[in-house]
Amino acid sequence: MALALPAAAADAAPAAIASAQLLRAADAAYAELRRVADVVGAETALEGLGERVARADREIDQLRPPGPPVPGANALARDLDFLGEEVGR
Repeated sequence: MALALPAAAADAAPAAIASAQLLRAADAAYAELRRVADVVGAETALEGLGERVARADREIDQLRPPGPPVPGANALARDLDFLGEEVGR
């Protein structure tokens, strides 16, 4: 929102901005800052989630027994892979 200033003579002091107009502009600017903060906050939360999922994947890999996979575990692994891809989006 642009503030409309009344025309002033070259030698005169700048004209005052109406308080109602200034208040509307401040409210609009504050609302925009809150909207941006909400967007940035959501992205930051997702970045942290990805790190936590990666850490959990490493911990799960450490808990898996050595040797060939147990029958039926492939379905679980596919589900976990799908979940990781979905979280990554």
